[in-house]
Amino acid sequence: MKRIGDVLAASGAEVIGLQEIDKHWSARSQFLDETKWLADYLGMHYAFGANLDRDPLEEGGERRQYGTAILSKYPIIASDNQLITSSPREQRGLLKATINVKGNFIHIFNTHLGLSPEERAEQTAEIVEIVGEQNGSIIMGDLNAAPNTKEILILSNAFR
Repeated sequence: MKRIGDVLAASGAEVIGLQEIDKHWSARSQFLDETKWLADYLGMHYAFGANLDRDPLEEGGERRQYGTAILSKYPIIASDNQLITSSPREQRGLLKATINVKGNFIHIFNTHLGLSPEERAEQTAEIVEIVGEQNGSIIMGDLNAAPNTKEILILSNAFR
């Protein structure tokens, strides 16, 4: 985690979108809340969106969650995660964080799209509908697609 935190710090990024993030998920991440750890390490605000949500392994334990996150140098004043159409293999979502950047409210959307072109086309069409005409919006994520694919063109045609 420290190595990841150091790479993020060296980037100089003020807003960061993360995908495949564990929150008390499993031994692979030592059951850490990775978003909170990184936010604390970097001195940033954060929002987490659980796309997978499982019962604790032991009674009284933490819920096991997996999803996306947004880290921000600026205060996050609201956040919401909306599940989007997904294959049975893995639920995907669209995390929105409203960030106060020096009195300007910016809507940051972070996602991790599916693996098949058909799934991604359906997901990007859904994202266009969800984001709509919100001024001051930025969409980021692991889109799993090349720039000239149908799913990316759906986003490019809807947003500038």
